[in-house]
Amino acid sequence: MTPRVLQDYRNLTKSDALLLVMEMWSWLAEDSSRVKYNWPRWIENGGDIPFFENDCATCEYSLQNTHSCSDCILPWRGGHCTEGEHKDWKEAKTNEDKSKAALAIVALAEQELNKLWNERDKALQCCLDTIRDAKNEDLKENGYTYN
Repeated sequence: MTPRVLQDYRNLTKSDALLLVMEMWSWLAEDSSRVKYNWPRWIENGGDIPFFENDCATCEYSLQNTHSCSDCILPWRGGHCTEGEHKDWKEAKTNEDKSKAALAIVALAEQELNKLWNERDKALQCCLDTIRDAKNEDLKENGYTYN
């Protein structure tokens, strides 16, 4: 996964937060002995990102926008990371289980990112349809057709 370059980490977008979650948890899944605070993208580890709340981009996003982790943008099993896939990762007894839990978190973020992008695509298509319809009306008024 190519690292996501951000200009301002104090104003995370939802898609940026989800992409960073996917990147970090993919890194964790590669080697189950890794821990979040050792992620190479943290400034303290020579990277370009300051530590986020709970070492998590979605926690940081929630706190920046609603000031409440109960508004997490990930649909955790059980409603909260302390009860869901993150808990599975923290409590995993084997390397395989730890990697599976990390990949489950990647899948949650990917699922939410796809929903977000689909919503944006639909909104964009609606705008394009409106523009096309207006252009067609203008062309018709001038004796032209446009498809």
